[in-house]
Amino acid sequence: AEMSSQLHLTPFTARGRFATVVEELFRDGVNWGRIVAFFEFGGVMCVESVNREMSPLVDNIALWMTEYLNRHLHTWIQDNGGWDAFVELYGPSVQPLFDFSWLSLKALLSLALVGACITLGAYLGH
Repeated sequence: AEMSSQLHLTPFTARGRFATVVEELFRDGVNWGRIVAFFEFGGVMCVESVNREMSPLVDNIALWMTEYLNRHLHTWIQDNGGWDAFVELYGPSVQPLFDFSWLSLKALLSLALVGACITLGAYLGH
C-alpha cells in the first residue's frame, strides 16, 4: 500500500516510474531478493493501474517487465543456476503444505494465472 501511494501513476508517467524504480533496484547489482522485489513491484504497478481505472497499462507493464527480464536479468539468472537454483535456495526453508513436485506447482500457478486473467477480463468487460 505504501509503495503504491508513492508511485503517482498516470498513463504518462508509468513508463518513467517503472524505469526509475527498476534502475535503482538493480543499481548495486542483481541478486535473487532483488529479482523477487522486481516482480513484486510489477505486481504493485498492475494492481495500482487497475485500482485507478488505468487497466490498459497492465499489458504495458507486463511488456516492460518481460523486456527488462530478457535484456538485463536473463544472463544473471542463467549464470546463477536458473530458476531451479532459486527454488533450491528458497524452497527448503519453507515447510511445504503438500508434497508435490515443482512441475505440479508450476502447473497449478499457471492455472491460477489463467483463472485470474479470465476473472479480470470478465470484471473489466462489465
